[in-house]
Amino acid sequence: MPVPGGHDGSSGLWLDNEYFPEDGYTEATEEYGWSAVKIDVTPPDADGNEFTVWQETPVLRTDDSFTISAWVVLDRLDGERTAVSQRGVHESAAWLRYSAQDGRWTFSVSDEDSTTTAVAAVSSTSVPEIGVWTHLTGVYDASRGEIRLYVNGELEGTQALSFRPMASSGPLLVGRALWHDQLTDPWSGGIDDVAVYQSALTDASVLDWYNAQGAVVPGTTVLRRG
Repeated sequence: MPVPGGHDGSSGLWLDNEYFPEDGYTEATEEYGWSAVKIDVTPPDADGNEFTVWQETPVLRTDDSFTISAWVVLDRLDGERTAVSQRGVHESAAWLRYSAQDGRWTFSVSDEDSTTTAVAAVSSTSVPEIGVWTHLTGVYDASRGEIRLYVNGELEGTQALSFRPMASSGPLLVGRALWHDQLTDPWSGGIDDVAVYQSALTDASVLDWYNAQGAVVPGTTVLRRG
């Protein structure tokens, strides 16, 4: 749900697998977002209501150079937590996430859209913390045959690839990844200002993008649960 207090004081998305707990609801939810386009409207029902028909659609061509970025904040450090990914039929082609196993931010890409695919990943040097807004950027650079991970505008890791990442026909996911035919890695915390580019941003461009959005001053923005 959108809530006040995104990284810049505007609205952000809070995902915590809870359904309005402050209002007394205790049902568990599986919240996440995905990209889709409006393709139709249903005929009016008995009450005259019409409903939009949506079709899931990819945003990026993941077998060519691309960039994925988002501002994120975690409210727990257990489990694998994906902020943004783009899925295929069986696997995600690329995903930005927090890895509890490594205790680091990671950017990963898949070779093929099959459950036996090879995966390449690059990890951050900085250590994620609960409650701290962080800007993540993952880049696939086809001309250099590498992936890069930036944290708060700074390059923190580069990994050479032995393959070109798979093409993906599925939607961009916010707060989930598709792994071995299962939607996994539920995000727990806030996600704001998701951005994608069909190009490999350079070090300077990533830093400029981070600075243009405004570096976070600790204590000035708080994403409230809701």
